[in-house]
Amino acid sequence: MAQHMTVAGAFVQIYSQGVWLSGESAVGKSELSLELLDRGHKIIADDAITFQVDNFGIKGFCPDTIKNLIHIRGLGLINLVSVWGKHVIIPQAQLDVVVQLERWQTPQWQSTGGLSLNKGQRQILGLSIPEYVLPVSPGRHLALLVEIIIKNHLQQ
Repeated sequence: MAQHMTVAGAFVQIYSQGVWLSGESAVGKSELSLELLDRGHKIIADDAITFQVDNFGIKGFCPDTIKNLIHIRGLGLINLVSVWGKHVIIPQAQLDVVVQLERWQTPQWQSTGGLSLNKGQRQILGLSIPEYVLPVSPGRHLALLVEIIIKNHLQQ
């Protein structure tokens, strides 16, 4: 049986890259997913993602109980197929990148001013996955910033 784990967050596909949007509760992961859908990208899962090791790395998919659903605070559960259609959802994707959303108010961002892209590695199921930390604050265009992170990642 393959190694697997279920984690919180959103899992989207941006420019063919499987991207786990990670971060504390209410930081804006689901709303960011909606923005990315609106910009033409795909979603695999919202709120919970199951990752499993396969021959190519780590694949992620949505638990059956929440397939096609996204939870937005103040709006509740939204059926993505009803609103956008089947074309916005893909059943699974390889995990290529983690984007960790962190509130700008944390001491790390106050001391550095957030002047550089914070890249590291996250260990998931025994494999090392590139991780970028993105500071979140009101007024930032997060969908555009995540697209830039992925384009930059692809060029490296």
